[in-house]
Amino acid sequence: MKQIFLVLLLTSFGYLLNAQENEKKALEELDAWSNDYYDALDIYNEIKDSKEESSQLCDKAHEAYRLLQSSIQHCDAARKLYPAFAKDYDMYLADTYLAIAWFNLSKYSCVQDVFTDEVLNTYVTKTFEIRPTQNTISMSDMKLDFYKPEDFKTSYFNQVYMGFYNGGKQKNNDVRRKYGLEYISLMKDEFGNDFINIICNDSTKKFHFIRINNILMYSEEFLKDQELLESKVLMMELYAAWLANKKLSKPDAELSNIDVKRLETADGILKDLKDDGTSSFIDQQLMRLYNANMLMDEKKIAHNYFTEAKLHDHSSIDELYDYIEKTKTWREEISNTDDRATAKDHIRKACNLIFDKMSEYSTSADYEKLLAYYQYVDDSNGISTTEQKIAEKKEEESKKERREKLASDWGLCVGVAPGKLIWQAKYNQLSVHADLITAGFSHGFRYCKYDLYTDKSRFGAYGVDDGEPGDNNTYSGWEGSWWINFNTIDGNEIFSFAPNLEFRYGNYEFLPVTTSIIDRGSNTYEFTDVTINPIGKRFDVTYNMKVTSWVFNRIYFQTVFGVGLGYRWLETEYDSDKYAIENVNFGDERWPKITMPVRVGFRAGIRLF
Repeated sequence: MKQIFLVLLLTSFGYLLNAQENEKKALEELDAWSNDYYDALDIYNEIKDSKEESSQLCDKAHEAYRLLQSSIQHCDAARKLYPAFAKDYDMYLADTYLAIAWFNLSKYSCVQDVFTDEVLNTYVTKTFEIRPTQNTISMSDMKLDFYKPEDFKTSYFNQVYMGFYNGGKQKNNDVRRKYGLEYISLMKDEFGNDFINIICNDSTKKFHFIRINNILMYSEEFLKDQELLESKVLMMELYAAWLANKKLSKPDAELSNIDVKRLETADGILKDLKDDGTSSFIDQQLMRLYNANMLMDEKKIAHNYFTEAKLHDHSSIDELYDYIEKTKTWREEISNTDDRATAKDHIRKACNLIFDKMSEYSTSADYEKLLAYYQYVDDSNGISTTEQKIAEKKEEESKKERREKLASDWGLCVGVAPGKLIWQAKYNQLSVHADLITAGFSHGFRYCKYDLYTDKSRFGAYGVDDGEPGDNNTYSGWEGSWWINFNTIDGNEIFSFAPNLEFRYGNYEFLPVTTSIIDRGSNTYEFTDVTINPIGKRFDVTYNMKVTSWVFNRIYFQTVFGVGLGYRWLETEYDSDKYAIENVNFGDERWPKITMPVRVGFRAGIRLF
């Protein structure tokens, strides 16, 4: 057994030493990969910066190809030695394959003779086999510290663009479409919807501008329908942002042939985007083109796009007023007679659309605002029709104002406490109330009747255990309240929150009790086993908050919360100053008392007028 253990121990130790040795050799292979890879990139930069083709340049291209093939071999050797770094090797190989593809971009024929279109296609394809999506390999997969987090995005951006470029070389429009659209999507994800302005105004992102331009310039070859329209809109936005930036740095710079080509590629979008005004997608595209042309100071073209986007029945009144104001500003800036007449006609049409959109809820002020624009374009028919509407509206508003004033000065709501009404047989109570507005003064009252009601909370009974003396009171009687309503704190036609100040008086006739009467002066029994008929009375003032919910502006449900200060006292056949009652319900501990009433009530009712 010991021999077996010793053999296993020696075997494990030998395996560990071998693994460490293989890891060391694998890292040496990766060092060799790095040397060859970066030497090849140095050659790429030399070729890119060369002014002309030469035999030395051709030799360097062959040397770069050899170095990159050597890099691949080193990477493969490292994988065989130590497979644990599998994802690292994948990333190294993907970047090596991309480096081979990059050489095909060279304008020199002898370089392209080495890095042919076939070589380009082979290694771009291999790159996507290793990394088909951006998330296939991530920083968390790395065991070595060669890469930084940002390297993964940059590498994939390069990969997708080379996929687009290779599609063009292979004359495969499906591939161009796939990777062209993906590159644009990556830019939106990276920089947001305003990515065009970002890549045009940040010199460190110029390469993104060049790539997006190359994708959009020839989009008619591989896109169609809505995708093609979107690419043209993007092209116009790209050009506008680029030109605006160019004017800032070189105000007197003239347009180059490339500039003109870029503009011509995006030109003519308007005819493709025209519709009946029902497409919000098209309207959004048109507004993007309006903004782009305004950025280029092409205000007439911008106005055409703006007109197509907004001068239709589906625009809101606010959108049409915005259109009128912008068109008015443009008209006042130009001198061309025909353009001024066109702008004036467009404003008139917008006014007519607004007039048709006016409703029964429109006010005289709304029509007066419109009248000013009709007067601006000197439309006599629009002026007279609008003035007639203003007169009609003012008459309606005057009548409405008189009705509202009458309603605000006089009003009556009546209601009940629904719980007391529904369960009257149980609670022996009936509560009614009313809110009034009398000559503008808002107030109300409440009347509650009790008929042998047994109460376990009032007049000192609260907190006494059931079955203990004084745990309840039974009485008949009534309460009356009057309150002053204050202005609503907050609310609308459905909910309202309003405070009031309530003054309450109550009269309660308790059941007769047989008890003893104590003389306060001598503290001795004056009378024993006598029947008394106690009557409780109270007065208090509470500050309440009413939360009211309206249904059809007629029926209401109301919750009332209140807290206040009050006083209660007791009247019997005996002078309370001279005699005390030996009964827990009517003794000195409970009567008389200064009280702090806290109330919660639920009400329902109807507005009569």
